[in-house]
Amino acid sequence: MIPLALYALWFAYRRHHARKTGEVIHIADGPWLATILATMALLAAGFLWAGLTDEKTGPATYTPAHVEDGKIVQGEIHAR
Repeated sequence: MIPLALYALWFAYRRHHARKTGEVIHIADGPWLATILATMALLAAGFLWAGLTDEKTGPATYTPAHVEDGKIVQGEIHAR
């Protein structure tokens, strides 16, 4: 989301200055390729970081909801 937020800020800045000069700015005129590449790079880095960290769930383990003896048992978080 960071690259897209930066793109939105850039577009707002350009639009503000374009109003002063009478220039017409379209949203497609911006640096879309750089925005998409930055988004993909941050996404890949986040996936790598999440996959390579040792503790996957932190100090607790989540047990999802399940059915026991025909009854629904709610999910629980068990501290280690």
